[in-house]
Amino acid sequence: LSRAPLLEVMDTVSLDVHSTMEFPQTSMYTDGKYYFFPFPKTQKSGSKWYLHFLHELKYFVYEEIGEEIVLEKTVDLGVEAAVLPRAEDFEVAMKYSMTNQRPVSILQRYRFESKTIVFYKKGVHEEVLKQGQTEVDLELMDQTYAAVFDANNNLIQKGIEISAGLIFSRAITEDGEILVKKNQDYFGTEEDHVIYYKLKFFDENEKN
Repeated sequence: LSRAPLLEVMDTVSLDVHSTMEFPQTSMYTDGKYYFFPFPKTQKSGSKWYLHFLHELKYFVYEEIGEEIVLEKTVDLGVEAAVLPRAEDFEVAMKYSMTNQRPVSILQRYRFESKTIVFYKKGVHEEVLKQGQTEVDLELMDQTYAAVFDANNNLIQKGIEISAGLIFSRAITEDGEILVKKNQDYFGTEEDHVIYYKLKFFDENEKN
């Protein structure tokens, strides 16, 4: 996994195929341990490519250089008190239930104009999970936060608290409004229609 490139490029004339976008060696997944499956997500914005993994509070910025996509920067969210996934050998990991872990996670990442917005959770410690908390209780404990980065992927603000019970879509409007769906299971209600909310960030230093 740590040596496998993430994309293949095909020449539509010659039909030659070559691999690019090398797996980031700054990721925790390169040590050969098992941290859940990485579930990589990529997004293209201009000549830049953005990559993140579900249970790692980092994202990786790649640059298109000719026919290659090369890692330019690793952006660490710098979250304190984060519950990292347990590092296990693959043989050991297959023998225990993944339900006894609730590590950090990136729920969704958005690129809008010159900013990157990341929604994440810090996770819940295994000792708490052993107490048999309900899913609603765990959702309340595992607060959702947002972090905002500038055009150069430098942190502007992190730890922005977000309401619980939201499911993040990949959709963001031209005005920077992020569409999120009401989680009916979390609220314990079964409704006849689906409710979406719009989230939008405002810079307090910008004048109206």
